[in-house]
Amino acid sequence: MGITQSSKSYDLPYIPDNKPQPSNENSPELTDLQTELIRGSWEKVKTNKKYHGERLFHKLFDVAPHLQELFPFGSDLTNPMFTMHALNIMNTLDLAVQNLDKLDILVPKLRELGQMHAAFELTEVEFQYVGESLIWVLETGLGDDFTPKLKRAWCDAFAIISSVMLGAIKDING
Repeated sequence: MGITQSSKSYDLPYIPDNKPQPSNENSPELTDLQTELIRGSWEKVKTNKKYHGERLFHKLFDVAPHLQELFPFGSDLTNPMFTMHALNIMNTLDLAVQNLDKLDILVPKLRELGQMHAAFELTEVEFQYVGESLIWVLETGLGDDFTPKLKRAWCDAFAIISSVMLGAIKDING
C-alpha cells in the first residue's frame, strides 16, 4: 500500500496485511510473543529517547513535509519545543509498550491522546506517515536485531495504537 504526496509515492511497510480496522476499544490484542519482542527491542531504543524521537520527526518531515505546519515549532528543528515533542512521543510509546498487555490502562490513555489531537483533524494518512517513520527509526536503530517477526509485532502494535487514537478523533470530529 502506498500514499502519493505531490509527485512522490511512499511505501508504507508498517501496515500489516491484516491491519486492524476498529475505531474503538475493541482493538485486537497482541500475542504474548509479540509483546515480549516489542518490550525487548524497546529496552534498547528507550535508552536514548531524545535521539530516537528527534530521528522519528526528521523522518516524518522528510516523508511528509507538509505536516510541519501542524507543529508550533514548524520547520525550526532547533526549537526546544521540537525536542519536547520528540520526547513526548517517545514517552507515549514507552507507556504503550509498558501496557501492551493491559488494554484497560492503555486504551483510555490513547483515547485521551487522540482527543487532544482531534483539533488537527488527523486522518489515517497522517498516522501512516508516523508509523512509517517509527518503523524506520526502529529498523535503523536496531539493525540486524530488527527481524521480520519484530517488524510484524511493531506494525501490529502501531496499528492498534493508531486505530484507538483515530477512533477518539472520529468520535469528536465525526
